Amino acid sequence: MDRPALVIVTYKRQELLTNLLKSIVDLTRAPWRIVVVDNENSRLTSDIVKRFAAKVQKKWGDTTDDPDTQGGSSRVVYVPMTENTGGSGGFSEGVRVAYELGAEWFWVMDDDVAVLPEGLERLDKWCKKAEVIQGQRYDVDGSPFFWQYRFSTSMGIYNPLAKAGFDGVAYRACNVMCFEGALFCRSIVERIGLPDPRF
Repeated sequence: MDRPALVIVTYKRQELLTNLLKSIVDLTRAPWRIVVVDNENSRLTSDIVKRFAAKVQKKWGDTTDDPDTQGGSSRVVYVPMTENTGGSGGFSEGVRVAYELGAEWFWVMDDDVAVLPEGLERLDKWCKKAEVIQGQRYDVDGSPFFWQYRFSTSMGIYNPLAKAGFDGVAYRACNVMCFEGALFCRSIVERIGLPDPRF
């Protein structure tokens, strides 16, 4: 997976954001960019991101050998919003920023999740097979998180007959994703555009 960008949206949840950022520092593979969209535009969040950027710099360094389209090489990009645009608005802006910087893959997540250390490697195994990937999510106790991966457009609801989660299979074809760990490639943004800020 070339040029993976993590896109994080946060709003007034500094403790949760701090936990997420700590898990990112524990990744075994360096992300190309980490875009943090701050819907609160707070000094406290800005300071948290600055400290995080220093840890990222110490662990992985800059991407001087692979600068972004603006000539930048810092892995961490802080995006303070002038108003709270909600999760969807924040993801639209975060993906836009990462896209314009030259990201090839977008791993989107809210501030109340954590990533597994080998998360990027696990997702990378599927990048040649799919343009959109929704990885298995786990609850705080380590058990698989229940989510519906099939939406019935004819009924306007999640498919009530779809089995929950992965149930031991390597993958399931899905037609939904969520802002809690979905990964998608640049060609998806080129074809359908940015996440809809209204939804």
